Amino acid sequence: MSNSNIKSFSATSFWFDSIEPQLPFLPSLEGDQHYDVAIIGGGFTGLSTAIALRERNVRVAIIEKGRAGSGASGRNSGHVGCSLGMLPLLTYKNFGEERTRQLSRVVNDAVDNVEHMIAQSGADCDYNQCGNIMAAVSRGEENSKIEKYAALFEKMGIENELLDQNALQKKGIPECVVKAAHWKKGGVINPVKYARCLTDIALAKGVVIYENSEVEQIIPGKKVTIVSDRGNVFCDKAVLATNAYSGELGFLKHKIIPMSVSVFVSDPLTVEQRARLDWQGGEGITTAHMALENIRLTADNRILIGSKSARLGFGTSHPTPNDSLTFSTLNTVFRDRLPELSDVNIDVGWTGRVAISSDGVPSIGTLSKHNNIYYGVGYSGHGIAMASNAGNVIAKLMCGEDLEEAQILVNRKALRVPPEPFRWIVGRSVMAAMKGVDKKIDRNAKLERRSSTSM
Repeated sequence: MSNSNIKSFSATSFWFDSIEPQLPFLPSLEGDQHYDVAIIGGGFTGLSTAIALRERNVRVAIIEKGRAGSGASGRNSGHVGCSLGMLPLLTYKNFGEERTRQLSRVVNDAVDNVEHMIAQSGADCDYNQCGNIMAAVSRGEENSKIEKYAALFEKMGIENELLDQNALQKKGIPECVVKAAHWKKGGVINPVKYARCLTDIALAKGVVIYENSEVEQIIPGKKVTIVSDRGNVFCDKAVLATNAYSGELGFLKHKIIPMSVSVFVSDPLTVEQRARLDWQGGEGITTAHMALENIRLTADNRILIGSKSARLGFGTSHPTPNDSLTFSTLNTVFRDRLPELSDVNIDVGWTGRVAISSDGVPSIGTLSKHNNIYYGVGYSGHGIAMASNAGNVIAKLMCGEDLEEAQILVNRKALRVPPEPFRWIVGRSVMAAMKGVDKKIDRNAKLERRSSTSM
């Protein structure tokens, strides 16, 4: 089929390529500089940490390899949601009722924080406060899983609604969804516009941002030294806001598994194609697969399909970004879930990096014997809200303030990620098992669709 392949591959993302105006790079780091705090990474965590620290009159600089927001923050699918980790039922089992309830309050606050930052900047982030749905695409065991999710979210104070077939039809949700839990809070956003929103706030508050400045080494000590190719920063404290890239600087390998995740957008839908689809609310869809699928509409009426085939590199190596098999798998998702759009072509594809924690819940804490290197990692594919709010938590931790509910994320104990080659072996084994479960779901969904069309 002519529409089975992406027309172009972006080295950054569709979001970055389409944003206007394209701003020039901010100045690079040169020479020796001195700050109270240096933040490595200018994504959601780095920017939000810098903003929170400037509100406490801390002299702070961000050192960013590319542009602010050009890493994972500007490459994701753009879902802003209330997530209790990758596998909510497992989170509940691991954390227990009271601690899961505490975590739910943190994720609710995280979504509120995104909306507060947008309101503060007055920026247009293409934010649609439509909520997100966790969707079953077959009537098998997914149905009971969705019901359990909805009951758990309700019990933990995350507002949601269980949607049966009638409710789904009223909302015009695509027919591939047979049952869903609708998180009312949050929605979908243009992540690069949101990153620019945070950048503007940071600059207005006096944060110094060095772009196009790759950090080569971090030297711990009573004072931390950040080494780049053209300059150094000496600081009392440092923040690793590098998430999936932390291992490349020699940190946090025991905390996270870095994965490559790919996404594409279609051509803009015509008026007639858009009418075929219905889906007037434009709710973000995340399927209840083990390796979830992201499905959503963009502000300019494109279909976005993401995740599904996360890929694991060995050590600090990255899988090939423009992988034809991965994009073919995403195309299959598109054709299986939205057959009413069989005449719509795929436009742009891209790939980003995510960091999966051992239990699917983020971690915030300190490193080095001086406890003056801070980090926030392991957002596990739910990074917009939690990564943005991590900055507030890191700033409070750094300044000795009450962490309140967010204490649950700080310096917490979780199963250590094994070193290579064991990480590779275990990771590949887990991914193979997940793929086996998902194949069964997809097979059942196809059989059910054929059955319904033949009646």
